[in-house]
Amino acid sequence: MLTRFEELLGTDFAGRPTGDVDDVIYGGYDHAEHRERVPGLVSLLGDASAADRERYLACLALAAWGEPVGYETVRQLSLDPRNALWYDLFIDRKFSVDSSYGHLSAAAADSQELAEEKGSSALRVETFRSLIRMADREYFEEKLGDYLDEGVVRACLPDIRDVIRVSVVTRSHSVRASSHRRARAVA
Repeated sequence: MLTRFEELLGTDFAGRPTGDVDDVIYGGYDHAEHRERVPGLVSLLGDASAADRERYLACLALAAWGEPVGYETVRQLSLDPRNALWYDLFIDRKFSVDSSYGHLSAAAADSQELAEEKGSSALRVETFRSLIRMADREYFEEKLGDYLDEGVVRACLPDIRDVIRVSVVTRSHSVRASSHRRARAVA
C-alpha cells in the first residue's frame, strides 16, 4: 500500500511509481490531472505529523503548479526564513548552507504559465517580492536573479534596489569594523 506522499508525489500521471519527485512536479505542467492532487498536497503541507521533507516537497509542488496556497506558504515563511520547519534540510553541497529557498524560487519561476491560467499571477509576483526581500540573508544560488522574468523585475524593482542597498550598507559596515579591529590589533 502506498503512503499518502507516494500517492501524491511518488506516482507519475500515468499511475506508475517513480523515485524522482521532480518527474511528478515538473510533469504537472503538462498534465491537468495535477489539479486532482492539490487538495491532498494542501493537507500534507498542513499536517504537523508528516515528515518535514514531505511537507517541503508539497509546498514546492504547490508553488510550481501556481497554487495560491503554495505561494502564500512561501510568503509566510519568508518573514522568518530560518524558522521554516525544513530549514537546513536541503543543503547546498558547495557552500554547505540551506538551499530550500532557491528551489522555491525556481518553482515560482517555472509556474508562470499555470499562474496565468489559474489567475494567481499577482500572488506569484508577491511571492517573488518576499523572496527578493530576504536575498541579502539567504542563499539562492542563481535561482533568484537569473529566474526573474521581465514583468517580475519591473514590479519588484524598488524591492531589488532596497535589498541591494541594505546589503551594501551592511557589508561596508562589516568591512569597516573589521578594518578597525585589525588596526587596533596592530597598534
